[in-house]
Amino acid sequence: MPPSKTEIATPTPRVAAPAYALDDHLLDSVLATLPAMAAEAPPAWHRTYRASVAREIASFHPKDVLQARLAGQIVTLRHLAAWTGGRADPRTCTALEMRRLGRMADDLVRTGRGAEKLLRSLQMGAR
Repeated sequence: MPPSKTEIATPTPRVAAPAYALDDHLLDSVLATLPAMAAEAPPAWHRTYRASVAREIASFHPKDVLQARLAGQIVTLRHLAAWTGGRADPRTCTALEMRRLGRMADDLVRTGRGAEKLLRSLQMGAR
């Protein structure tokens, strides 16, 4: 016998957690750890860079200050890995220096992946 309409359970929609508003202190601390832009860069570039970093952090959808800090660290590690890898230039570095810079960039990427995995597990409620 088929179940009646009252016996069929309708799934309740999940309410999305409110987005965490990034504060200037967090953004300033992330920007302070990143390689500095050129001093002669126009102020518009600095504002655009700041907004870009804020979007990168927000793309991880942090729900609280802990997750926002972790997202900031992930963004920092990614930027530092790209900067370190970009420093490995055969015109200015020896082969040994290039290998070391490559290893450091790989370590930064690996650490960033571990931090991202931790953030995802926090967001899923596994910890």
